[in-house]
Amino acid sequence: DYKSFVPVARVQNETVLLFVKSDARWKTLAELLQYVKANPGKLNVGNSGTGSHTHFSAVWLFRGAGAQVVDVPFSAAQVVPSLLGGHVDAVVQLPGALAGHVKAGAVRALVAMSAARDPAFPDVPTAREQGINVVADLWRGVAAPRGTPARIVSRLEEAIRATVASPEFVKGTEKLLVTPAFLPGAEFGKLIAKEDAEIAKA
Repeated sequence: DYKSFVPVARVQNETVLLFVKSDARWKTLAELLQYVKANPGKLNVGNSGTGSHTHFSAVWLFRGAGAQVVDVPFSAAQVVPSLLGGHVDAVVQLPGALAGHVKAGAVRALVAMSAARDPAFPDVPTAREQGINVVADLWRGVAAPRGTPARIVSRLEEAIRATVASPEFVKGTEKLLVTPAFLPGAEFGKLIAKEDAEIAKA
């Protein structure tokens, strides 16, 4: 329950993407959706477990496209091997899990579920660019127990601001294919409340 803590700062954003093997028959999201609509319930899409962000993202993507797929939940460690081994047709996953395989050319992304194109995947169009009104950025941040003195929260916020802006942090996030995205506590809190309200309406 987010009301039991106080937001300190958002730290980074991660783009959720739909990946297929490089030798898959579908070269674009449009081709994949054409197949799914002609073969409802035949495409198996792996995610990182029931109720995970990648699970919800997959549901939002295919529901938004009016397409029916089979969601296949795995533990996080099983998702990538399931795609590479051909046990599922596609996976919805965060880029860090597949970074090495992307660089090796073993997999490719068909769509980014971010508000704007991810700098690490500049050639991958967003869902909105492809006519599906879905944004599913995954942000990560820091929170403190409610009741933490304001001066402590403020000191933590400033320490995080400095860390996120540091060259070491930026370099580290580049390796993981994530984006530094500092947001102060007050704005971070508004973002959490806004997204919780949107989920409650869904």
